[in-house]
Amino acid sequence: KSLYFTLSAHNYLASRKPEWIAAHNDAQSMEDFFHAGQDGTIWRKLDRQFHFDAILLCGDPSEFQPLLSYLTMSPDMTLVYLDHTSLIFMRSPAKPWTPDNLHELKEKFASYPKLDRANFLTKLATNLIAAGRGTLAKQTLDESLSLDSNSPDTWTQLAHYDAQTNNLSGALDEIDRALKLDPGNYYALTTRVRVLQFMKRYQDAMRASNDLLKTRPDDSMLLYQHVMVAHDAAKAGVSSYREEINTLRHLIDIVSAQKQPVSGFRIYLAQAYEMDGQATAALDEFQQALDEGSLSDEQEELIQKQMKSIEKQLSQTP
Repeated sequence: KSLYFTLSAHNYLASRKPEWIAAHNDAQSMEDFFHAGQDGTIWRKLDRQFHFDAILLCGDPSEFQPLLSYLTMSPDMTLVYLDHTSLIFMRSPAKPWTPDNLHELKEKFASYPKLDRANFLTKLATNLIAAGRGTLAKQTLDESLSLDSNSPDTWTQLAHYDAQTNNLSGALDEIDRALKLDPGNYYALTTRVRVLQFMKRYQDAMRASNDLLKTRPDDSMLLYQHVMVAHDAAKAGVSSYREEINTLRHLIDIVSAQKQPVSGFRIYLAQAYEMDGQATAALDEFQQALDEGSLSDEQEELIQKQMKSIEKQLSQTP
């Protein structure tokens, strides 16, 4: 049997079931495993090699949201389990998870104190939102708020739900309420940046993101979020691509130091250089992305075509 797991799942297994890691994944690269959480095509490349029988997703959904979205659209994998800590997929055919499975889970927490039950429900709603079960997540969040209306985490998750349903003004109000309860709440602050970005208030989003980075300048997730905001701001003409370029260069330094693949970030950097009119720098970053060897065949083909286009433009430049 072969098991794929996220970074948080790896940490859990290492402390509780270390033999699972050794038995199931002895030859598998942990760097590729963790990077695959942000890119379904990288996961698929690993799957062709190891043919995963099961997938264990734990931790904050931002760690694996792109992969989760990819898996929910993949007919060969089935969601079989979901709770407040984890999501599990198994190779199809398998008995799928249904909302009916939540009844027994909630019964286990029925006798817990109100605040503990509210915390459980909010975490459960977080995974329901990540899995695209928005209506059920909203019901769960409302149940949580009925037990504890002063939880910044619950108001933040409600903002996530409203953002997904395009109620952006409502989402911003809920984030502001969360931050009144806890001004330094990390997830509320990062969610506020995303909501402002979705509202196309790019200058406000850039300011909020820069304020966050001042407190955590080497946080790779914050840096990546800032890249996305800076990119949208540049496309909208309210900022230059230099902000995106500088942030990507710092992000690549941070992730490289952690011995993780950076080819995806190099592609973004190459494209930013191209948009900024720096063709030679763009070609160099594209080549470094190819040299890393972690891209799919389709990605390599697209990059090579883009490089040929840039080289053609350079040859025609006086």
